[in-house]
Amino acid sequence: MNSFDPIFKEIRKYITLNHETVHLIIPHLKRKKYLKNEVLLHLGERSDKIFFIVKGVIREFFINRNGDDLTTQIVAESNFFYSTVSYHSGQPSYRIVEALEDCEAICIEKHNFIALVNQIPELLHLNLQILEHTLLNFEQRSELWKIRPASLRLEMFLLKYPFLANRVSKKYIASFLNINPSTFSRIKFLKPGHL
Repeated sequence: MNSFDPIFKEIRKYITLNHETVHLIIPHLKRKKYLKNEVLLHLGERSDKIFFIVKGVIREFFINRNGDDLTTQIVAESNFFYSTVSYHSGQPSYRIVEALEDCEAICIEKHNFIALVNQIPELLHLNLQILEHTLLNFEQRSELWKIRPASLRLEMFLLKYPFLANRVSKKYIASFLNINPSTFSRIKFLKPGHL
């Protein structure tokens, strides 16, 4: 088994890859390990990598003017991730990405991915799928924030992401759902066994 098999298994869900194509891509991939709480993207850095999460959970967040930590994305295994705004604009990121668990990821730098897309046009379809997935997640999160009451928002989160409930800190789930911590505690108290 090749250490890059997990990413190719995922890519093959979207496009057909032959052995020649795989061998063109492999030199551009890097397998990395991150410890729990390690920062993958610091405030002010440019997002210049696409990550494929092999193991673990990461989150993207920013600190608002009031000093509140607001989680914008939570990403687990078998998913692609990049900090969308910075990656596409090339601007320094106002968001931070950190590992919530010990993580393993396969990364490719943006300039290498673009070069591969020019060489292997089928990768453009993969790029569109990653972008579409990212946009759908943002839209779903935006819709989730509109749900009232907050208890229903939590219920919807647990239906969509049951595998995250016991892996992600409650404060990050509350932040992701735009629920203040005291309200979140009351909801948890009212729904024993959920979290």
